[in-house]
Amino acid sequence: MTAIWFALAYLWKPTLRPKLRVAATMHRLRQYSWPTGLLILYYLWGLLTLDKLGVHYDELTQRYIGIQTNKYLIGTASRAEIEEHKFFGPVFESFCYLSEQALGPGASMRSKLLLRRFWIWSLFVWALVAFYRIMLKRFDRSAAFWAVALIALWPPLWAHAHVNSKDVVFLSLQVLSVSSLIRYREGSGSRTLHFWLFALLSAWAASIRLVGVCLLGLAPLLLARAGSREEASSGQRASRRPALALFGTSVLLLLLSFPVLWSTPWNRLGEMLSYATQNPWPNPSLFLGKQLYPESFTRWYLPVWMLFTLPLGL
Repeated sequence: MTAIWFALAYLWKPTLRPKLRVAATMHRLRQYSWPTGLLILYYLWGLLTLDKLGVHYDELTQRYIGIQTNKYLIGTASRAEIEEHKFFGPVFESFCYLSEQALGPGASMRSKLLLRRFWIWSLFVWALVAFYRIMLKRFDRSAAFWAVALIALWPPLWAHAHVNSKDVVFLSLQVLSVSSLIRYREGSGSRTLHFWLFALLSAWAASIRLVGVCLLGLAPLLLARAGSREEASSGQRASRRPALALFGTSVLLLLLSFPVLWSTPWNRLGEMLSYATQNPWPNPSLFLGKQLYPESFTRWYLPVWMLFTLPLGL
């Protein structure tokens, strides 16, 4: 049993190494065993409820994006066939569709959708771990735990974490990329690894929701600002190369994430940014028993929505 808890603690805190002395190992084990145990129970709870939610229209639409993107990559679909959904999560959806092939040609649609939900839920739980580590940098363990618990037990987000391969995947990738950026900035672990993790995860996040390009531009500015602070305190000139390299690598990986950008990347990149800034939502949303259209939206929508759902999470 001790070996099992040691393995769980190792997964929770990768800096824990077998070479540590027994006393230090047991201290870490006691420190991280209870949040790790709760996390595993939460993860298993989610796995057992993957089939308890209905199939939303968007779930099938996102799967269709993966199918069409894969067909385009192997040459069995034309560019015109991927134009409709060209800027919506080609990387993650393609991965989900490719993973379905492991189920065999006779797999049921139920099995395929459950596999998609497995990937979404697993990514969300991984992001919770990263968020906990981020919180630990500013708060104590109790405050960090309750911050994660508030997100993990918020009913709308819990439900979306089962089926929503757009918003939840975008949120998860953003959290993971910010965690990698922080660890790269602090020099914890392998800086090269965290450099590439941030560039890759932030590019994939932007391929889910185009607003993610803001993080790509913000990250090098934050690194440059941190470098300026170090320069002012130490009196030595800080290099701007890491910030520029991070930005350039992220943009390159972003271009590689969209097959429609490969032929004329710079022209289509401008089209993509224009689409992100001029993409109105024409459909209504339910608010207090009424369907509200965007032009008649009220400022009370978000506060009321949170008022009814947050207490359930608490």
